Amino acid sequence: MIIFAGVCTTIAFFLIPETYSPIILQKKVNRLRKEDPIRNEKLYSQHEKQDWSFKGVVSRTLFRPFKILALEPILLLITIYTAIVYGLLYACVSFFSLLLSMKFLITLSF
Repeated sequence: MIIFAGVCTTIAFFLIPETYSPIILQKKVNRLRKEDPIRNEKLYSQHEKQDWSFKGVVSRTLFRPFKILALEPILLLITIYTAIVYGLLYACVSFFSLLLSMKFLITLSF
């Protein structure tokens, strides 16, 4: 199954066109600059204006989720709910192994 997924992913990588609009616009700007460098000298895409330094990438990838979490109340509520559900699930699984070892004298060691 993993081999099939790898083959399908490789084929899709080469056959499916790009759909992310900032990248499409970046390619179009590069093509226009190459066709007429003098007239299209001042063209730029929004993708080029982003800060691609280490600090810029870190701030986008690490701090943006916390900013969204602080500014979106429904996301905060869903996150708290999910944390409670996972905590209860972990507590139940931990209690199950404790119950087996104490009540039925079954050890869960491998």
